[in-house]
Amino acid sequence: MAFLLAFMANAWAVPPQPANIQQGMQYNLWEALIFPPNEPYGYPFTYLTDGTEEVNGVEAMLLHYIDSEGNKKNVRAYLHTEGSKVYLLHDDQWELLYDFGLQPGDEMQGVTYYGKEKTKYRCRSIIEHDEEYGGWSTMLLEVADYNDFYDYWTDYRHECKWIIGVGSTTHLLFPTINTYEGNGFTVLESLEWNGEQIFKVEVAGTDNIAAEATRSEQVVDLEGRPVKGSRESLAPGVYIVRSGAESRKFVVR
Repeated sequence: MAFLLAFMANAWAVPPQPANIQQGMQYNLWEALIFPPNEPYGYPFTYLTDGTEEVNGVEAMLLHYIDSEGNKKNVRAYLHTEGSKVYLLHDDQWELLYDFGLQPGDEMQGVTYYGKEKTKYRCRSIIEHDEEYGGWSTMLLEVADYNDFYDYWTDYRHECKWIIGVGSTTHLLFPTINTYEGNGFTVLESLEWNGEQIFKVEVAGTDNIAAEATRSEQVVDLEGRPVKGSRESLAPGVYIVRSGAESRKFVVR
């Protein structure tokens, strides 16, 4: 049975887009776990870049976890930026997490927070002034995973989306995932920078928006290509339905 998630994206006048992650960026995320046939169980959590610490001779940016009451609980990760690249400290080594300088056709290999996965990315396209994310530019990437057991790279099987200078639209520390992976989803619900909101994606739920979306001829994929089909016939993936000045993103599992 398909699970659909709808979003409403709102835009504000925002400051110029940085080339890389900056101090004072607050990532407000929403994560849901799905236990069929029950409704999803969801909860918010927040990351904040605040402060530095010298690690292995490098000035590391501190990524704090913040609870629902706004209290800093701990340092979740150490990040280091260099040009367009973001490195994550894992097992006392700096590993590449993002490269926001990729252009269509460029490839890179990176890690995730757990550091175990080898992941290969290929930049598919750059979306200039992406209205879903406050007018900041984003990139679509195709993802290939490394199979440790059989010692081979998979084909480019799925895609993910990064906000340039910010990180994944789903989870900062797991750049490979998309919103409908596994038995749940994670969404970067809003981003604040030095107390100023850059964008907000309202997690809404569902049946009426999803039904409208699948019936509408304004349904498009992430690259804006028209998609037609009934609710039952849509393949798993992420879609956008456009109605006037509004756009809603929804996920089919």
